Amino acid sequence: MAKGKGIHQAEDAASAGFLRQPKVRLKSGDRVRFHFLSTGEDDFFGGGRFHMFPQKTQAGKTWTKEVLCVRAFTDGEEECSHCDEGHDDMGNRFAVWVYAHFVLHLGDNPNQGEGEEPWEQVKMGKRVMFKETIDLPLMIWMPYGRGFIWFGQFREAVVKYGTLLGRLFELKRVGSGMQDTDYTLAVVKEVDLEKKIQKEIDKSDVVTTIEVAMRETVSSGSASPAPARLSEEEEASEDEASEEEAPAAGDVPEMEEPAEELV
Repeated sequence: MAKGKGIHQAEDAASAGFLRQPKVRLKSGDRVRFHFLSTGEDDFFGGGRFHMFPQKTQAGKTWTKEVLCVRAFTDGEEECSHCDEGHDDMGNRFAVWVYAHFVLHLGDNPNQGEGEEPWEQVKMGKRVMFKETIDLPLMIWMPYGRGFIWFGQFREAVVKYGTLLGRLFELKRVGSGMQDTDYTLAVVKEVDLEKKIQKEIDKSDVVTTIEVAMRETVSSGSASPAPARLSEEEEASEDEASEEEAPAAGDVPEMEEPAEELV
């Protein structure tokens, strides 16, 4: 078993694909507003080292299947078939459960006309963005970042506040390629997750421990070594369009800006 819990286990895992649970997926310019479902010191925050297997869709887009290295995760207590086969293209990932309220996009719903409605327009500063309502428990699952810069923001939140609970957060992504992608974690305001929402989550079986979620990648992993992928920090297909030009701000609701960035 992996040692420690929460932020500490995730940090230790880095030093030393396929996923059934839904994940937060952000494109360049997107911002997700959420409450953490982890204190940062429990089993709902964790990390691991993963074998990376490049894949390609029928449309020609590339993505990377991530398979947990159980040998690294258990400090050598369990055997890893990929390590035994000599596969050494690996990367670190950490994950945490959140309740995602909505995502702010630079452009409107691309699936209009396919049974979906336009997204609500909101104003962020001088810019109009498009609000996609989510209202679901999801996992933030991402690389630690070069020099642990992305993971470090989550760690700073735990250190500064003592818990990740009790605040509305925002995670923003900029960039769409291997070299220009960056993430910024920020506190919007101090406010608890609604008790009704928390009770519904507690009654469901959606939120598993991070260990369970990460181990689920093992059953679907590639059985043979694969060539090196493009970058340790690259996620699934990054064939994305550049940031869209937002419409001019008109008579639309104004959205509260984050109060504090954790960088």
